[in-house]
Amino acid sequence: MLNNPIARSVHSFFAAALVALLATLVLPSAAHAETKTWTGAINTDWHNDGNWSPIGIPAATDDVTIPAGTGNVSISSADVTVQSLAMARPVTMAKSLTTVSANILATLTLGVRSTLNGGAYTFASGSSLVLPGSFQCDAARLLNVTLIGNITFTGGNVRWKSTSVVGSLAIAGPLSTIIAFEGDNLLNFPLTLTSNDVNLGQASDDPGVLTVGSTGSIVGKTADFSGGYTCSTTALSIVNNGAITANTAGQSFYFGSESAPSNNASIINNGTMNASAGSMSIRVGFSGSTSTLNGNNFTFAGEIDLGGSTWDLTGKSYTFLNRATIRNGRIITTATSPRYPTTSGSLRLKDVIIDANVN
Repeated sequence: MLNNPIARSVHSFFAAALVALLATLVLPSAAHAETKTWTGAINTDWHNDGNWSPIGIPAATDDVTIPAGTGNVSISSADVTVQSLAMARPVTMAKSLTTVSANILATLTLGVRSTLNGGAYTFASGSSLVLPGSFQCDAARLLNVTLIGNITFTGGNVRWKSTSVVGSLAIAGPLSTIIAFEGDNLLNFPLTLTSNDVNLGQASDDPGVLTVGSTGSIVGKTADFSGGYTCSTTALSIVNNGAITANTAGQSFYFGSESAPSNNASIINNGTMNASAGSMSIRVGFSGSTSTLNGNNFTFAGEIDLGGSTWDLTGKSYTFLNRATIRNGRIITTATSPRYPTTSGSLRLKDVIIDANVN
């Protein structure tokens, strides 16, 4: 028993020191977040320790800054996870990048099999997101990503899953662009198509439905929603709660497939589909499938190929403009319906059976 005050004080001091020492030996230390700045002192490889200040490859908890300068940064040998990224010089990717947030002030180039995995990517004016070359079976992938800004694709191939856009997305060419949607997706932003070669399909290994939301739209020159142009896509099923508009004379939107698809594609329209300037070719009801076309507020100047199926227009609102064409199927309608389809100019019917006054 320590009765001496000085002895008790010394004992308490050493006891506290011993507890602190044991804590450092037994308890794991918490990860220490740093700010890592790219220097490129050695080469362009992200995974070279000597390219960073302080020395060392960024960890998952680090904030990363890549300042403007000559040359680029390459993510090619391993996947990358960081807390945040601010890049002002080009970055090229062949692997996966996972982050909470990223500010993009330069060009971010996705290679074949690369993935943006989660996070919000803000694209400043003058920056860009570049996809890998067209008609590649092994596309780049956008997975649970939010793209912020006015984004433009100028060609390439990408798989799209649970990804959103805050702003707008334009597909402008000059190269062909292919988007394979994985699973169910919501398009609640304006998608503008000015390219001559756009294919929007669904991934054959992860089929689902593309829903165009009430604030979403697909507007433009031409697009093929039938898939089949790559080894990974089939015809896209669409629920439209917004607006789908073909706005260029002599150009067309193509839905369904030219041959029997492996999936049962459908178009359900709760919003507006308008081809008063361009045209829409809707191919439904193929042999071996149960493709369907339902809804109101269709306006057509193009062609509807029924593929031998029956199309019930009873009580629906459809407007067929001059030289619209319906072919290869059966139409059911009621002449007494207040929403009987109207025509402006001539409506061309080819190999069509019309069942009027059928309830």
